[in-house]
Amino acid sequence: MSNLLYNEQPLKAKTSNINVGDTERWASVVGGALLARSGLRRSSLKGLFLTLLGGTLIYRGVTGHCDVYEVLGISTGRRTQSPVASVFHKEGIKVEKSITVNRSPEELYRFWRNFENLPHFMEHLESVRRIDDKRSHWIARAPMGRTVEWEAEVYIEYTPIAGTNRTW
Repeated sequence: MSNLLYNEQPLKAKTSNINVGDTERWASVVGGALLARSGLRRSSLKGLFLTLLGGTLIYRGVTGHCDVYEVLGISTGRRTQSPVASVFHKEGIKVEKSITVNRSPEELYRFWRNFENLPHFMEHLESVRRIDDKRSHWIARAPMGRTVEWEAEVYIEYTPIAGTNRTW
């Protein structure tokens, strides 16, 4: 497959600062307001602490960003899913390079649609075996030397050769 590669170009990744989900955001604003109100009623160091903590929670709720979550690599902030996306925002694999393949769409489609070719360039796949025109059996490498097996079925397929969607 390497003879098909023509050019590699880095892509710019888009990032979002929202890492707190909607429910948590509302809870942070309400909880922060209650803490800040309680702190403002006290004239003590504890009152000051409660007010600052409440303000921090209000900020977290309004902005949707939590620095602690960022440091820990946590995100509960799901964006609404696009009708053309198959995974939620920040839950997929980030593509950092693009390649130009010097072949016709029809030739690439035929190569890609033959799933038995995929283990040649997808390192995590051990094998893909065709069962029939719609179904195939996949074996992939998993952590700790294990493997995962499943059967997949194509139920909607765009064919650049015919130029139409095929549904099974």
